[in-house]
Amino acid sequence: MLRPKWYNDQCLYPEHFEYFSDYLMAQQSFGNACNGIPNYGILNICWSEAEMQMGILNISKLSLLTHQGEYIDIEKNCYD
Repeated sequence: MLRPKWYNDQCLYPEHFEYFSDYLMAQQSFGNACNGIPNYGILNICWSEAEMQMGILNISKLSLLTHQGEYIDIEKNCYD
């Protein structure tokens, strides 16, 4: 992919930022694919060690990024 060319006194529109964001995401995906690093998966996870000793998996915090780019944060979406 070719990098965009920027000029002095160039007017920037919202579309420019959208296209540039898409460009950066494509570059990241391409670079990560070459290195074998996925751009999705679990970002943060916490569980209770005490309950794990009893054979119970109690996850108190989970943040993940789906393959489609959706960010999910379980800690902020759950209720006690």
